[in-house]
Amino acid sequence: MDGAEQGGFAADLSELESIARAIGAVSDAVRAGWRADRMDEDTWPADDELTRAVLRYRRSLAAAAERLCDQTEGFGEDLGAAARAYREVDASAAEQLRRAAGDG
Repeated sequence: MDGAEQGGFAADLSELESIARAIGAVSDAVRAGWRADRMDEDTWPADDELTRAVLRYRRSLAAAAERLCDQTEGFGEDLGAAARAYREVDASAAEQLRRAAGDG
């Protein structure tokens, strides 16, 4: 396992990084789906109340999806940063231990 273990807690850093990348891919896929799923608003009667309601609802859904993507990306970035921080601490601790043992 590529990771850190402390007092029964283990973190697989490669898996955390993989999950962080997958999270970014999910956000990208959701955005691509919304870009591809466009309605031709010109074909709907502009003066129709139902048209206005449907378009308003779709805009609201698109805005909610964008907020969800932003938050999801932030989570992925935080997860990747946590894995990098673990690696840095592990490397620093290993270096200090090597120096203390007289090997570095």
